[in-house]
Formats: sequence, structure tokens, C-alpha cells
Amino acid sequence: MYRNRGDKQINSTPWTEPSDKSHVLSKTLQVEFQLPNNTIAKKCPATRTFKIVEKSNTKMLLRVTTKCSGVSNSADFYIEEEWLVASLPTSSNSCALRISAVVVFEKFTMMKNQIKTHHDKESAAFWL
Repeated sequence: MYRNRGDKQINSTPWTEPSDKSHVLSKTLQVEFQLPNNTIAKKCPATRTFKIVEKSNTKMLLRVTTKCSGVSNSADFYIEEEWLVASLPTSSNSCALRISAVVVFEKFTMMKNQIKTHHDKESAAFWL
């Protein structure tokens, strides 16, 4: 998915079990997102942490946190996503995917509205 979008420097860790049992499995992905239409930055190094919170034969719930670095105001916020994958009762060969996302601000920034608007626009373009 990332290579198809043109993103660079993609590295990931293997899935591991946590010692505290707070989730089922986790992995970390380092990626340099390419932002060709962004007026502030053309690339954004990011760390994505995937945690499988719940897993059964019919459902999987993941929490994904994305933290950027090296871009103006990137220390002020991160993106938190929840992915719900569930099998459909009418089919054994398909599933439904619901993704929700929110921008979490850790510090005050005057760029809050611009960051949220940009996130919403980019998320819609990517997922819809």
C-alpha cells in the first residue's frame, strides 16, 4: 500500500506479544510519507504503531497511532485510528472494514484548524 502511493523508506518490526497483555499483538512501521500536494512539507517521516486489541474468528479490532516528525508543528499532535474488521453474516468470503480517526493535540498550536482540515481532507482522499 505505501509503496503504491510512492512513500519511501518503509521498515517494520515483526508482530510481537506485549509483556503486559494490554493487547494481543503489536508492530511498528517507520515510513516516509510523500506529500506532493502539501504546501508546508513534501515529505513526512512517521512512526505508525499497530496494536491488535481484540481478535476472534469473526472480528478484529486494531488501534493505530501515527506520529510524524521533522515537519512544522508535528510535535504538537498525533493521529489515532481504530480499525474494526468484521465478517459479514451473509458471506463467508468477505468482510466489512470500519475506520475512525481523530487528531489528538498534545500541545497548543495556532495551526489546529489547519491541521484538522488537512487531516480530514487527506483521509477522505485516501480511504474513500
